[in-house]
Amino acid sequence: AYDVTKLLSAESSLTVSVAAGWYAGGIARKHFPLENGFALIAELDITYTDGEKESVVTSDDGTWFCGSGNILAADIYNGEIYDARVTPKAEGKVREHVLDKSQLVLQDGENVVEHDVFAPIAKIVTPSGDTVLDFGCNITGYPFFEKLHAKDGEIVDLSFAEVLDKDGNFYNANYRKAECRFNYTCRDG
Repeated sequence: AYDVTKLLSAESSLTVSVAAGWYAGGIARKHFPLENGFALIAELDITYTDGEKESVVTSDDGTWFCGSGNILAADIYNGEIYDARVTPKAEGKVREHVLDKSQLVLQDGENVVEHDVFAPIAKIVTPSGDTVLDFGCNITGYPFFEKLHAKDGEIVDLSFAEVLDKDGNFYNANYRKAECRFNYTCRDG
């Protein structure tokens, strides 16, 4: 559950990005009963300043649409593939699927929140020619670029690791099959 009060205005629309996540992604490897692998159950509860209440609930009543967006893949082990050239679009109406919701509960545990922003402490060129940004510690997080000037189709491709090998080269073989990458295809500008 999230408090989205500060994000709402009279012109708001509700858009949700869905990926395989913990249920159907690489971390759980469970079988997901939908042919396209994605599903959403959501409810937005609104209390207006005059006390009136309204709930916007996912349904197959023709008011919800599904489609494709900029995020082409996302997985906790494999990372994210993002294409800034893609214009998100609704391609069809959603269909209702009957799923067992008896186990559905709000997140149990602490909320994931940002604690710090880390900048690299060193830029290293390894003996094999890879450029490594050293953050000085092992962290859990995501990459953030404040500014990126690029041409249409240029790709920023980052891989992540915890250590260098004995020769000082980039090393992530300890991740086994996990790709652990961030791949960003740029649009002009």
